[in-house]
Amino acid sequence: MPGSTKEQREIYEQYVIFKKYDRRWKELGQLINKRNPVGGRYDFENPQDLKRFYNDAEKIADYWNLPKEFKKVDLNFFKNQ
Repeated sequence: MPGSTKEQREIYEQYVIFKKYDRRWKELGQLINKRNPVGGRYDFENPQDLKRFYNDAEKIADYWNLPKEFKKVDLNFFKNQ
């Protein structure tokens, strides 16, 4: 994303994690910044903020022509290794 802002990259990165892991992202430990995600701009426990986050992230994906669909990751695969 040459020319993108740090905020755009943070939002899109978080979006990819959410899309790949669904609501199981809470199980990911260090993979997600649970205390202050995307600089504290969104409260992911608040449905309105979560909706605003997805809307903002999809606008970024559209602008930069980035994917919005991802293959889901099976967390049980890692637990059984």
